[in-house]
Amino acid sequence: MPGPGPSVVGYIDPWTARPGDTVNLHVSADIPQEVGVDVVRVDCSDKGRTGFGFLETLIDEVGELDAVTRPIRAGSYLEFPVALPGQAALQITIWPTSLRGRRQALFGTWNDTEEKGILLAVDDTNRVTFTVGDGERVETIRLDRALVERRWVRLTATADPETGRLQLRQMGLAHSAGVDALVLDDLVTTDVEPGLQVGEGGPPLLAGAWWEREGARFDEGEEWITAGHFDGKVETPRISVGAELIDADPGDTRWEFSWDLSVTIDSDQLTETNLGANGRTRQMPVRAATGSNWTGDVHDWRQDPKQYGAIHLHSDDVGDVDWPVELTWTVPSDLPSAVYALRLTAADGDIDRIPFWVVPSIAEPGRGAPVAYLASTATYQAYSNQLAPIVGMAALPEERRKRKPNREQQWVLDHPEVGGSHYEVHRDRSGVHFSSRLRPTMNVRPGAEPWSFTPDTNIHAFLDRQGHDWACLTDDSLHRDGIEALRPHRVLITGAHPEYWSTAMMNALRQWQAEGGRLIYMGGNGFYWRVAWNDDTFTVMEVRRAEDGTRAWLAEPGEYHHQFGGELGGLWRRIGHPPNEVCGIGFAAQGFDRGAPYHRADGSNDPRASWIFEGVESDDVLGDWGPGGGAAGQEIDRFETMLGSPSHGIVLATAAGEFSDQMLRTLEEIGMAELPHDDPDIRADMVFYETVSGGAVFSTGSISYAGALAHDEGHNDIARITANVLSRFTDPAPFTRPDPGAL
Repeated sequence: MPGPGPSVVGYIDPWTARPGDTVNLHVSADIPQEVGVDVVRVDCSDKGRTGFGFLETLIDEVGELDAVTRPIRAGSYLEFPVALPGQAALQITIWPTSLRGRRQALFGTWNDTEEKGILLAVDDTNRVTFTVGDGERVETIRLDRALVERRWVRLTATADPETGRLQLRQMGLAHSAGVDALVLDDLVTTDVEPGLQVGEGGPPLLAGAWWEREGARFDEGEEWITAGHFDGKVETPRISVGAELIDADPGDTRWEFSWDLSVTIDSDQLTETNLGANGRTRQMPVRAATGSNWTGDVHDWRQDPKQYGAIHLHSDDVGDVDWPVELTWTVPSDLPSAVYALRLTAADGDIDRIPFWVVPSIAEPGRGAPVAYLASTATYQAYSNQLAPIVGMAALPEERRKRKPNREQQWVLDHPEVGGSHYEVHRDRSGVHFSSRLRPTMNVRPGAEPWSFTPDTNIHAFLDRQGHDWACLTDDSLHRDGIEALRPHRVLITGAHPEYWSTAMMNALRQWQAEGGRLIYMGGNGFYWRVAWNDDTFTVMEVRRAEDGTRAWLAEPGEYHHQFGGELGGLWRRIGHPPNEVCGIGFAAQGFDRGAPYHRADGSNDPRASWIFEGVESDDVLGDWGPGGGAAGQEIDRFETMLGSPSHGIVLATAAGEFSDQMLRTLEEIGMAELPHDDPDIRADMVFYETVSGGAVFSTGSISYAGALAHDEGHNDIARITANVLSRFTDPAPFTRPDPGAL
């Protein structure tokens, strides 16, 4: 049986800090206990057979705190600052996506603990119910026809407790009803005994959830929690005091409160158009979602927001676990830019390390270390709490699919409510569009797993061993500060897998290269997906996986544009900016069972690049070790002028023909169902070329390359090549781009 997960966990906000900034720590423990807190510098966290080891330096003994158990309450919903009176009419349009005989809230103000309020819901027979209760008596009416998943229906309900009349109508909308012959008009009217005293002043109106609090009343000021979360889209919520609106359509002027969900799509605000009773979304549901009136003619919600007046709710959405701040730490003004962690040591001896990144201040004099290491925080956020390495996936070799979960993975399995990564789907099988930092992200931990963050620490460990003066940047600092983050540095070295990039990041990098910057792309499958963040806090990142690319899910038709800002999501290659234009190579294939060595190409002897191989003994094989047995592996990139690789680029070495049949061509390049045998495009190319204004690019084309640096304590040909490149790239002497006529 797998061992238990950590007994104490936490998260940090923000991930990126400057000297003088405050880092906030949020903590939860399985049982209440005292926890010691230190700050350590993460020198390296790759304790595997290919890494430099687990190395950290104590920076500050911060103190102690008393940790208690904190809940995580998943499930998105809409909250409106009004309460329903006893006599009321409600209307909402829904598109259910996961019925499965589960009771779910749709619309109302309902205290499920006390059975008090008014509620539209779905019952365990997948039929719509309308319930009115006063804590003493409960009356429910139910429609005869069950709902059908992914079909639009409009629901209207009225209650008149004085007369005892309850009415409930379900209208199948034409383009949905025609598919399943769903009844267009299903009406139930019931007269119950008058006198239900529902009253006013109850909890706020919700769509997609109800209120409950075991053993507490709402008027006691206790915390309210939500439950009964709905999976599906909601649209056009409306209420009124009157009870004579059972036949009213959404445009009827008698609706007292009417929320237009097609307004302020890129925010959490819900606009009420009559009295200004604006609501808000909770736990990051998906907006920029097609509504019941979507025609298929518009695919950018900014062009016609009225066709995007729906919000997709999920019972497992997580935007903020909302644990209180237990401790704050101010970054000292003289703390060097690097990778750090808050180290939590529980009374039972358990340890959790939560990384954060200290970047230089923009206004800091002399801040320009020659080398900047760019931590791939966007990629870390995209993979946060990824389940595939835990539960297995087809792309993983069999032995890895059977591997027992480690402590951090076990915690995620034990706490599914913490939310998954951009590689998971929700319970209704729709893709996870949002990944939040305001929750424990257990695989973004030193040594947690041999992917993404941990192997990247080999890179800055290598910089330390080489004696380079370097500063740490992050994806979010690059997004926020743009070109000003890069200008002080001559060299930018990426992580092993810089996959996710925002437009601001990409623009800054291109401009810096045009000004003579030198890029060392130390990985594979980089510059691949376009992302967007919610705001300058970078707490939530959005991905819309469009119709192409090697992907875990596909966004709904018409929903390829980001909610945050409205840009078209998907591959940078399909947006017109392939990675080849930035680093000379682009994603070619992926396979996780074994790696392969590089073999030197004729370009390694080209006078323009032969200096890269000074001190390298082999005339052929390079890096026949590393993760999976070779320095080229996991995900690999190739040189391709048709996709934007520069014609004057030099292929220095190539890994090809020695991968297993599990190394599969990237999906965006497969035109037919049958994969070619002995595919010459499945290869990793090591590339060098000069850019304008005296700059240059060196690209490795392999995620495994960073792990191979550490072989024999860094005494190997991969490390020698990298050291040669760093030595020349930090030299201020400009590179000279060759005359095209001489090539």
